[in-house]
Amino acid sequence: MIVILTAVVVAVPLRGAPQTSDEVLKSLERDVQALKEGQVRIQRELQEIKTLLQRPPQAAAPTEPENLVFALADFPSIGDAKAKLVLVDFTDYQ
Repeated sequence: MIVILTAVVVAVPLRGAPQTSDEVLKSLERDVQALKEGQVRIQRELQEIKTLLQRPPQAAAPTEPENLVFALADFPSIGDAKAKLVLVDFTDYQ
């Protein structure tokens, strides 16, 4: 669950010319409008994120397997030395 909190902070100047109630009201209206626009922008971005998260993951393009060659002649082994596939089990007990 995503919760978006919005706070409104009103700053009234303590020094200088006193503001009339009309100026304060207009300032508050501009602040509220800016907050509404910001909230719409955040909601749009949130919807884009939800859409991206709901898409099924795309499979990576298949790649040609690499032929890896390891020099294992000096190590103990079981089976045909000319086998096309060699499984190597490395275990570190530390």
